[in-house]
Amino acid sequence: MIARAFMRGFDHHVIAQSAPSFAPFEDLIQNDENDIDFTVKTSQGQKRMELSEVAPLKEHGGTFAKAPRSISTKEKAEAVVELVGKKSLRQGDVNRFLVLYATEQGFKVDVPTVERLRRHFQKTPPKFERVFFAGIHANLTTSFVSELFPGTPHHWLAEMTDAQLDGKSAAIHPFDMQVVFGEITAPLRVFYDGRPTEAQMTMSASTPLDFLHHLQKQT
Repeated sequence: MIARAFMRGFDHHVIAQSAPSFAPFEDLIQNDENDIDFTVKTSQGQKRMELSEVAPLKEHGGTFAKAPRSISTKEKAEAVVELVGKKSLRQGDVNRFLVLYATEQGFKVDVPTVERLRRHFQKTPPKFERVFFAGIHANLTTSFVSELFPGTPHHWLAEMTDAQLDGKSAAIHPFDMQVVFGEITAPLRVFYDGRPTEAQMTMSASTPLDFLHHLQKQT
């Protein structure tokens, strides 16, 4: 179920995707228990896919019921780096890719963490050909997908320092959302003719607090 949710999300959009894309996926085969999890046909030939859940419960809550609603970019990045290191030593090899996933909202890898991890893995590459993260939707049928390695720089987060990224989190728990009425104003960077330009975006809203407004509160 997790593997298929990843593939459906991958076919829709992949944040920070490098070329060439693995899409479309076909002929998913589950392997023996003591083997790497799956074999799957991709646009780049047959690959082997390993799944692993991001759930640092030892450091954060102890159980899913007590897990925090959010943790910082730095904490998430550290948990992912440790997990990828372990999986890389055991299962990493050519023609293999790793799919990390999270079902607990607080452990889902947001965009600032994607950029932070991309930088880390550029300096210390894992043995896998690629590493992805799949944030599994509540219905378990699809996901939002990001590429952590090798990945591509984010168009505006790439200019932030590691320390700036470490203090941010764009992951807001549904229980922490507030209903906003009226206008929301947020800074925005747009690119015109290849050059960045500072702009401002104003929205009229009567909806739950969104990603941009949440980031603005932390700046």
